[in-house]
Amino acid sequence: MIRRGVRLSSGAFMLASAVVLMSYASPAVAAPVGPGERSDLLWNAKRWLDYAALQEEGVTGEGVTVAVIDEAINTEVPELAGADVEVRGTTCVDPETGEPVQIESTDPAISEHGTNVVSMLAGSGTAEDGGPGAAGIAPKASVWFYGVGDVEEVDQCELRDPTRADGDIDLARDISLGDGTEIYENPSGEGDATALAARAAIRDGADIVSVSVLSGLGDWDQVLIEAQARGVAVVTGTPNPDTELGFIGGPWLTNGAAPVSAIDANGELLTSAATGDRGSGSSNLAFAAPGASLLGVGDESAWGPTRIDGSSYAAPILAGSLALIMQKYPDATVFQALQAMVRTTGAGGEHEPVWNDTRFGYGYANPKSALELDPRELPDVNPLFVSDVSDSRCAAPDGSVGTVSENGDKWACEWSLGPFPPQAEAYAAVVNDGAQVLSDSGERVDSVYGQAADAPSEATGSTLWVWIAVGGGIVVLVLIAVVVLATRKRPRAENHHQTVGGGHER
Repeated sequence: MIRRGVRLSSGAFMLASAVVLMSYASPAVAAPVGPGERSDLLWNAKRWLDYAALQEEGVTGEGVTVAVIDEAINTEVPELAGADVEVRGTTCVDPETGEPVQIESTDPAISEHGTNVVSMLAGSGTAEDGGPGAAGIAPKASVWFYGVGDVEEVDQCELRDPTRADGDIDLARDISLGDGTEIYENPSGEGDATALAARAAIRDGADIVSVSVLSGLGDWDQVLIEAQARGVAVVTGTPNPDTELGFIGGPWLTNGAAPVSAIDANGELLTSAATGDRGSGSSNLAFAAPGASLLGVGDESAWGPTRIDGSSYAAPILAGSLALIMQKYPDATVFQALQAMVRTTGAGGEHEPVWNDTRFGYGYANPKSALELDPRELPDVNPLFVSDVSDSRCAAPDGSVGTVSENGDKWACEWSLGPFPPQAEAYAAVVNDGAQVLSDSGERVDSVYGQAADAPSEATGSTLWVWIAVGGGIVVLVLIAVVVLATRKRPRAENHHQTVGGGHER
């Protein structure tokens, strides 16, 4: 059986070809814990950021919508009692029965992963026994849950998009290959359920999208194009130390996303129990955030306070951090909130953003410091979107700058696999409307920043961006990506503003 999905909990194993992402996801690392052990596992809610103090001040994420893309959820766990969690549906239909896959279940074997992820956002901090339980960083945020069912079976989905009456679900054909070539082996031949769920969340109006299950290739190009146009942040986990990569795909390594690696209470990256290796991160890593030795709501065998590990849980914590900033400064955009985060990493205090490396990104996320910086005066530009090939983040390991092909459709940029804006004139032809970026009114947006054609972004100088990914270019980039994480080492700017537990400077 072809398996294309992977959870970003520790213990995943992944292989892939240039066309189909194949993976095997082993059970998440989780261990039941007693009342006396739970306090240490709540380090993220106490020492990293004092959740209780913020909530007393009314900083809870209220009024901000975070969409979670995952497998399934159990909204009946005690830690989610009273949380504003809405199950929005699924993009995956069983091709044999025509029924949507199961995305709500009290069976931990089905729903523990998604439930643990949501608990990092909206957990009450109280378990069924009245003792400490999983604590959410933004407990009053509106959480929209989009399920895709078992990610190991996601390639078997018949896709549907609940936001489009016209059945526009051809993510793979629209964006990955302009000639209509199908590149995925699933019954419908039409893209990927996780990417489609993220796109549905964006079109539904979510402020932030958090993704802790990964699958798909070029599908994520279109998702990030639409996210960029609509001003939505897409936060994603990254490969954990037990993930053996033969391929690098989406949504991490997609331009404009906010990939996050997992750290423990000492600022150390998540470590493989089997090999001692530490988290692998990604070439466009945004932040390191809590994701090791946290208190969750259950494992695959039973519900109850449990130790959980993985960048699966760092992603919603970072997404929740952005929600706190947006609530405190309601006139700020999510891109301005991201700007505040990259300017306050490490020990905190405002400083110029400095990208460190593929495992720590801009450094340790410090939402406490970010909340003290008014983001409304910061650029309303996604700091994680590379729009110019001369950007230092495009530089190759030998220091050579990025390049663009003569017609502007192919970039050589170390930052990510794209999508990148062509430097030349926009493509005159698009495959169909599904490949165009649409505004809420249904009209085409002439810039991924949502600006009019006569008001180009200062970050790009471009006027009209209508992007499609060209099949040949995607295949070349995919083949190059096979060895990216293993070999990439770019010059790192030292950032002495960034210091966190254990004396590490990031």
